[in-house]
Amino acid sequence: MMADVGVKYQVHLCDAETEATTGSDAITDRVVTQLETWICGIALNKQMRFKTELCICLIEFDAWWKAIGIQELR
Repeated sequence: MMADVGVKYQVHLCDAETEATTGSDAITDRVVTQLETWICGIALNKQMRFKTELCICLIEFDAWWKAIGIQELR
């Protein structure tokens, strides 16, 4: 049974790699989303929530970094 899972995984991975490397950015994003769902079992809504939270954190960090300045850290 495990061999079947490994073969299916390899087929999905190969197909995804081909699609991602020959397509547009939108196709690449879709492939990444599909891989996160298939391999990691992460639902689409959870992926979107994580990406949104990460963007917010990066914006907040950038604002903090600019506010304290590099000299403050030295």
